[in-house]
Amino acid sequence: MPASVAPNTVVAQLVETMRALAGSHPGFRPAHAKGIVCSGAFSASPEARRVSRAPHLQGGSVSTVIRFSNASGNPDVHDGVPGVRALSVKFQLPGGATADVLANSVEGFVARTPEEFLAFLRAQLPDPATGKPAPDALPAFLGNHPAAQAFIGRLMQKPVPASYARTSYHAEHAFLFTAADASRRFGRYQFVPEAGEASLSPDDAGRRSPVRPCSGSSCRSPRRGIRPMIRPPCGRRTDPGSSWAVSR
Repeated sequence: MPASVAPNTVVAQLVETMRALAGSHPGFRPAHAKGIVCSGAFSASPEARRVSRAPHLQGGSVSTVIRFSNASGNPDVHDGVPGVRALSVKFQLPGGATADVLANSVEGFVARTPEEFLAFLRAQLPDPATGKPAPDALPAFLGNHPAAQAFIGRLMQKPVPASYARTSYHAEHAFLFTAADASRRFGRYQFVPEAGEASLSPDDAGRRSPVRPCSGSSCRSPRRGIRPMIRPPCGRRTDPGSSWAVSR
């Protein structure tokens, strides 16, 4: 945790709670501890210029740094365990500027605010007396937070991807895109595998090796890329927990 983070802030409490849930793993981040960093290039389609005048959407080749990761804070998490996968993209722009997008394989998020997220995590902490989470803590939280319950429902239906490059990713944040004619619209990025989505059966997922940082086909460099799309607003723009409709 950076020294600049005050010990009683919500951020500090989130880090502390995530580390308590994932276990002690010195030198690793408290979430998304296991991943792989790649470099690539992105060229926007001609239609993108009608949406935004942003430098990376003008059609030229833009260098990118990409990190695929498992959302767990355990760097030894098994590749075959169901859960959220993530994609973070850094578009490297002229003059040293960057544009950053964070996306998850399950649309939306489990909480609307840092305080809600902290409450969700704390509901999973073990009771010191039993060493196990209180059986009613998480159901109580979900019962009072319908959006979180819907997110968990989507997560439970998500199979283990055959590869980081064979699943779609949904941006957590909405961006305001300004076009050359000064028209403005909100949208969220969605990253779609050009080769199509592919998942593993539970048996095949269980045979995955737990080798760190990732293993087997889950880390193969894709021969076909992941294509970004921009989805129009179909939910609350400031609520990362809201799910946007599939229509674009």
